[in-house]
Amino acid sequence: MNRKLLLFAASLLMSAGIAKAQFSPYTRLLNVVLDTTATYKYTSTQSATSYLESKPGVSATQFFPYPVGYTARALFAATATTDGEFSLNNRTLTMKNPKNSLIKSSFYNIQNAKAIAKFAFDLDLTAYSGAASFNVYFGNDDAPSRLISASSGFANASTDIFGSFRIVTSGGNVITQYRDAAGTGTVSLSAANSLIKVGVSQRVEIFVNSSSSATTYSYNSGVVNLAGNTYHVYVGGVKYAVDFPKNGSTYTQSVIDGLSFEFNNNATQETISLSNISITYPADTDPTLPVSFLSFTGKKSANGVVLNWATAAEQNNDYFELSRSADGNNFVTVGRVNGKGNTNEISNYTLTDRTPASGINYYQLKQVDKDGTSAIYKELVSVDFGLPSTNFSAFAGKGKLNLAAFATATDLAELSVFDLKGTKVLTSKLQLKAGENQFSVEAGQLPSGVFIVNLKGSTFNKTVKVVK
Repeated sequence: MNRKLLLFAASLLMSAGIAKAQFSPYTRLLNVVLDTTATYKYTSTQSATSYLESKPGVSATQFFPYPVGYTARALFAATATTDGEFSLNNRTLTMKNPKNSLIKSSFYNIQNAKAIAKFAFDLDLTAYSGAASFNVYFGNDDAPSRLISASSGFANASTDIFGSFRIVTSGGNVITQYRDAAGTGTVSLSAANSLIKVGVSQRVEIFVNSSSSATTYSYNSGVVNLAGNTYHVYVGGVKYAVDFPKNGSTYTQSVIDGLSFEFNNNATQETISLSNISITYPADTDPTLPVSFLSFTGKKSANGVVLNWATAAEQNNDYFELSRSADGNNFVTVGRVNGKGNTNEISNYTLTDRTPASGINYYQLKQVDKDGTSAIYKELVSVDFGLPSTNFSAFAGKGKLNLAAFATATDLAELSVFDLKGTKVLTSKLQLKAGENQFSVEAGQLPSGVFIVNLKGSTFNKTVKVVK
């Protein structure tokens, strides 16, 4: 078969962390590592059937480095013309289509894949007009027909494509289209119902259920039902109203292990960029990396905030990264400490954050293996640094309402939480001591939204606004 493509290697590295959307009880997260800077342009002297595919153990001078022990691949396909281009810079893949030719990037042959999967990526369409349709499709490369071939994936039902949708111009508007359940027709959504927009960068998340049974996943503290043989698409945290169907009955594969991006044929050259690509699968056990944590603590000192943690054993451990946040959501890196590599002995570590913010600081501990695999310690550490006597703060996260208050005297205070309609949705009695106080109250029953939090006693009465 004359497949006009070129193969390169990619790396998919497993990491575990806190995600706003996940399967239950655990998730296994794999990140596509785009850490090479390179530009590749096709030339007229290349054979249309030429291949380059790096293997485990080869030099990392290929377009993508390839880690030993992984079998995932990245494929880049286009006809042998001089105007097509793939480039990597700052962990971003940019695709420019050859005029009147197909161009494709695929990430496939993912290890330990499941029938249920989540794909996520940042899609930058600031330099894209919609003239050349942009297609997204996913399935299984064990029955290759369109997922990793030079043929378009947005076509009739195929043995290797579970679902496919695209962004295209129709009637002067950029809309979303998808293949119907029969796999033979195209359904067009209105411009108002098409969430992916041109001229902007947006986060896209796709939840896929290729099994016949329904499943659920959590999203922004809510539980979402995902019927069998359907998929959901979110853009910027907003779900498409439609539940997209499986693309025909010819797809009978047991797992989803491939994702492809493609420009269709058009005389207009278009450019799109992709970054932060990840694949998530449900896991029955906690996919913890081979570092056994014993503790993670922090305390205020004269020089800043001293953070201490200990491990019972380490395997292939490269380093730890500490990050700080003022709200428990947005973190900045404050330091890095090298790990012990391989050890079966208890190891103690410390790092001082010399520039903490005034008030409550939340700290996150991340561990990184030598192959780039990473995991985030399951608990945040909060340290009060210079809390003013007039301050009262609250932070909602992980099913808890975390409070910090400075009281002038011992006091029994009542905590009251109101929604914006003034309805009391949570109440609790809290014993204040003179000085600094910190509490963590169960708040898993609270839906997402804005709340008014009041803590009132005989000598203390403060109110703050909280977003959950």
